[in-house]
Amino acid sequence: MSEPLTSHAELLRVLDHLAAGRQGALDRLFQVLAIPSVSTDPAYHAACVDAAEWCASSLREIGFQARVEKTRGKPMVVGHWHGSGSPLRVLFYGHYDVQPPDPLAEWTAPPFAPRLAQDPQAGEVIVARGASDDNGQVMTFLEACRSWLAVHGRLPVDVTVLLEGEEESGSPSLPSFLDNYGEELKADICLVCDTGQLDADTPAITAFLRGLAFSEITVTGPSRDLHSGIYGGPATYAGEGGSPAVGCGASIPIVESFRSRLGMDSLLVGFALDDDRIHAPNEKYNVKSFTKGARSWARLLDELGAIDGNLKA
Repeated sequence: MSEPLTSHAELLRVLDHLAAGRQGALDRLFQVLAIPSVSTDPAYHAACVDAAEWCASSLREIGFQARVEKTRGKPMVVGHWHGSGSPLRVLFYGHYDVQPPDPLAEWTAPPFAPRLAQDPQAGEVIVARGASDDNGQVMTFLEACRSWLAVHGRLPVDVTVLLEGEEESGSPSLPSFLDNYGEELKADICLVCDTGQLDADTPAITAFLRGLAFSEITVTGPSRDLHSGIYGGPATYAGEGGSPAVGCGASIPIVESFRSRLGMDSLLVGFALDDDRIHAPNEKYNVKSFTKGARSWARLLDELGAIDGNLKA
């Protein structure tokens, strides 16, 4: 068995590769952001298939075995990379589908024409539907894997990737998919990048999701749509060792399914911010969040590769 990659010098080479490849990473992100993968509108079904194919092709490009798996609805993307020598296997989950861009009149530029802009508070930002939820976040992990594989030819741990196409529409195809492919997906832990930071400078682990409650009321409120349970809603507390952890509203259906059906715990690490205008016109993702998110995943993979044993032990 090969020794895991754990030396500090080897990690620094990966981080240097990420820094040098910043423009290429943005170019790749802009490619997927240009695909209108709206899962809630049947008119965009072909675009969702295109997005799934793009994700599978990107995984294969960096060294994964990847395929697009049909479901009754939008396809799933499944990718595997094995050969780390680590006793651990992780599952990374994200979703390629996005919310509808309506109302279009409130966008300052077409929602599927990604662009860089200057924000008075955040500095350089990426503006497009899906920039923060969730394609920008998914790409932080894929770019970390790309750099690890480019520099060292292997990852610190074995990795399976699952990218869903119906997260924004309630994951209706998920139960049957897990019935058919659950055993293939089982890992020591699931990594999810679909949550937020504590603030612009402080990443956080989301420890729980409060879920959703549905009702019909009439209110007056903010000037733009806000993501359910995220904006202004995190309950913060000190995690083990004093690290920030948050609990927030909303729901990621697959996290509960991983726990109840596959017996896997999930680590929710995301790089979104309250002001990203998720689900609203002019959705944005800070370039700083994108680049530092990829570096964070590179470090986390390195830390996982240094674990010599079972995470549940």
